[in-house]
Amino acid sequence: MTVPVHGPGGELGVMSLYSDLNEKVFANTVDEYQYDVHVLSMHFHDAVQKALMKVEKVPKPIPLTEREVEILQWTATGKTAWEIGSILNISERTVNFHLQNAMGKFGVHNKVHAAAKAMSIGLISSAN
Repeated sequence: MTVPVHGPGGELGVMSLYSDLNEKVFANTVDEYQYDVHVLSMHFHDAVQKALMKVEKVPKPIPLTEREVEILQWTATGKTAWEIGSILNISERTVNFHLQNAMGKFGVHNKVHAAAKAMSIGLISSAN
């Protein structure tokens, strides 16, 4: 018996069972336990995926400057570039310069995504 399993990220797994029972007895056993084997296959696939994620290499930290982190923190609170510039006593253009640098380092295309990514890796705290 072979059960294909598809993960949420497109991962594919296959669980196969073999028995030395005669074909008719095995077919009856498969019919009786088909649902249980399918559920077991999904749980096993999920456990393997979680274990593999733990052994993957930890990505190198992204070297943001203190100013980039500070601006991302203010961005996470919902401040505009103009407001951040006023708070930090720098120009709006300078704020946007630092945001563009941080976005490039994270490989994202907008400041909200950059702030969310910084939050997800613990560089900044959630907006209060």
